[in-house]
Amino acid sequence: MTDLILQALFSGLLVGSVYALVALGLALSFGAMRIINLAHGELVLLAAYCAYVVEARAGLDPYYAIPLALLVVTAVCAVLFLMIDRIREHRG
Repeated sequence: MTDLILQALFSGLLVGSVYALVALGLALSFGAMRIINLAHGELVLLAAYCAYVVEARAGLDPYYAIPLALLVVTAVCAVLFLMIDRIREHRG
């Protein structure tokens, strides 16, 4: 019974930590640029999905899947930034 309670508390702590990191990312981007990043949730889900695919399909350790997911999301963010910057240049 105590094992179940400890596992539930630990799971709640992990989920709360993920929510806190997502909220911190939103707060930092809004505080620095005064622009709400509507793609923030999608990028978090992309990172989670990449880590899941690398872990489940390739069978790699989760500690290797997380940096790989970080690299993928960083590349996607760079491409998005370049596309938005290009659109902004052609507008004005």
